[in-house]
Amino acid sequence: MKVMGLSGIRTTVFKDLKCGDVFFFIKDFVDGGLSQDSHIYMRCGHTGTDKSAVNLKTGICYRFEDKEPVELLEATVNIKPLK
Repeated sequence: MKVMGLSGIRTTVFKDLKCGDVFFFIKDFVDGGLSQDSHIYMRCGHTGTDKSAVNLKTGICYRFEDKEPVELLEATVNIKPLK
């Protein structure tokens, strides 16, 4: 997966994200960049109170804590057809 986009200083917590917001966890940001183990997520869910996000690399959904610090990304997701 190739992720290209712009990151501004827009740190917030997980509970403040809206469905469709793309983000990474602040704890994954080390030495001015994302660590090798970091992941990019998109907030999803059936309701505003559903605290889940999908890992954009694996497609697996996870539930997260309300107060987990995150960094919003301005991102464009391009979905390519399977070959």
